[in-house]
Amino acid sequence: MANLRSGGNGSAAGMAQDESTQLLAKGRIGRLGVSADGESYVVPVAYAYEGRRIYARLAPGHKLDLLRKAPDSACFEVDALAADGSCHRVNAWGPVSELHGMDAEHAFALLLRNSMTSTQDALPRSWIELAGAHPGEAAVIVMRVLETDLLTIP
Repeated sequence: MANLRSGGNGSAAGMAQDESTQLLAKGRIGRLGVSADGESYVVPVAYAYEGRRIYARLAPGHKLDLLRKAPDSACFEVDALAADGSCHRVNAWGPVSELHGMDAEHAFALLLRNSMTSTQDALPRSWIELAGAHPGEAAVIVMRVLETDLLTIP
């Protein structure tokens, strides 16, 4: 098992950063975690990655309430199986904020494009219809990735 944290000056850290970026860019479903008021919560989300930013659209509910209380306590994780059977996982940390207006529209367009270009099934119609549902409650969020951690399990 190899564990490499990105952000350092060494070549291993640079390699970890490149691999982390590639895995985040290829993924479509990840897990968003948040901790607030002594409670931790993890939920799968469809996401898009662009320019060290992770975008997701969240329906109203517990996860969104917790993120609004503690936007600096979020983490994100995505994993993939390689052809050789090894598992690669990236954890990311950074502050989360809600997007509005043109920024939210840009993020939503990225999310839709990601879902349609995936080798996995496209997003369910109900998810796409959510774009117009609960306009004052649903949120498009962005996590500005400050640090990543790459784990490879042979």
